Amino acid sequence: STPAEVSVYALDDRIADGDTSYFVFTDTPQSADPFYASVATSRVAVVNVDDDVASGAACVLPGCTAAGVVTEAQGGASLVITYVLTSQPFDAVTVSVASND
Repeated sequence: STPAEVSVYALDDRIADGDTSYFVFTDTPQSADPFYASVATSRVAVVNVDDDVASGAACVLPGCTAAGVVTEAQGGASLVITYVLTSQPFDAVTVSVASND
């Protein structure tokens, strides 16, 4: 007898929603052999481990570095700060911005 393999693949959904436990079931075998035709179904327990983490980080473009420079001599120069989420949220995410100057 040659075993048949079934592959189960996890799809990265980029959502931090925790691990998911489930079962993979086999159906009753189809066979003219009465011994195999009466074999009961079976199940295998599977855990899909979530590798996504809900977090975020502020960074300065271009290149998303951790620091930027704006000088007064540049006459109204601006700096673009971006907040990057590490996974897709279930709902809107609002980030307040403040300066110590």
